[in-house]
Amino acid sequence: MLNHSPLGHHFRVQAHKVLTDGIVFIDGLTRTGKSSLSGIIPTLQRSEHIKFASKLEWAIAGRALGLVDLGFYEAYVANYFNEEIHNCALGRNINFRPSDQSGVAQYCEPDIYYRRLQRSELFTESDFEEIKQRIYPFQTHDILSHIQYLGDLCDSVRIIEMWRNPSAVVTSWLGRGWDKRFGFDPLYFSLTLSAGNVKVPWFAMPYQAMLQDLSPSERCAQLVINLTKQSLRNLKESKCRIINTSLERLSSDPCQELLGIAAFLDSEFSPNWLNKVKEARFPRKTEDWRQKADDLKGRLNQQLFDDLLNLSYDYSHSSGHFQGLFND
Repeated sequence: MLNHSPLGHHFRVQAHKVLTDGIVFIDGLTRTGKSSLSGIIPTLQRSEHIKFASKLEWAIAGRALGLVDLGFYEAYVANYFNEEIHNCALGRNINFRPSDQSGVAQYCEPDIYYRRLQRSELFTESDFEEIKQRIYPFQTHDILSHIQYLGDLCDSVRIIEMWRNPSAVVTSWLGRGWDKRFGFDPLYFSLTLSAGNVKVPWFAMPYQAMLQDLSPSERCAQLVINLTKQSLRNLKESKCRIINTSLERLSSDPCQELLGIAAFLDSEFSPNWLNKVKEARFPRKTEDWRQKADDLKGRLNQQLFDDLLNLSYDYSHSSGHFQGLFND
């Protein structure tokens, strides 16, 4: 960790205040179903279109690994979000690829970004007031499992945490080839750690010793178990504003679940929101997590398989670590 600064004793890095408390993270582990939700949330009244917060995730990685000074980190994160919000208000750095999830063609009111191209960079007081009234959704990965690094940003964000049965998550990771892609795929845009032939994502650092002797498939399962448990621990301790939802709940009763999220964000859905719900294929048949677990039996050692099975059972029955997760 950095313990000194070339600024000396007289100066320190200044962190600005984030312009709005309307930032929303659609968070969860990879392959929990966040993308389905990210297509619906922008249909909320006052919401901007979805963006990805990969730069925040890189900053958190640097801080968690002790590679980034705290003062710089806090200033960087505040400046990052202020620049994103400023650019959004100007129609700048907007994704116009029509098929992309973050492309404005997928937004319920794409013309708003074209109109903003005529806006002056010199914001008036009314411009700043308008910014404060808007909702800025960002899709994120693994923020809850590292939420201690958000610091004062907790005051400016609300988090929609997406859950999915752990066995289904592991199966999906393996189906997408994550057991082979970590550290080898240049299109995996996250920090990778390596020790000889073992390559793992940055968030595996606390568990590196236990991962050394595992197969690639077992590493994926161990990471999902560890990240899930860490997220649950942080959920109990964090002071951030968080609402929990899940792929299973959205699959079985999407309207009730989404209306609860809208209330959490102090908003209501626009008239076309049900079209986006349909595009997300909600409602849909709920996954058979036991079948997902059975598919993993030959790929995991017995101890790891039992750990995953127990965690998946607790999740499906809202017991153990997951008791009270959804406050039903």
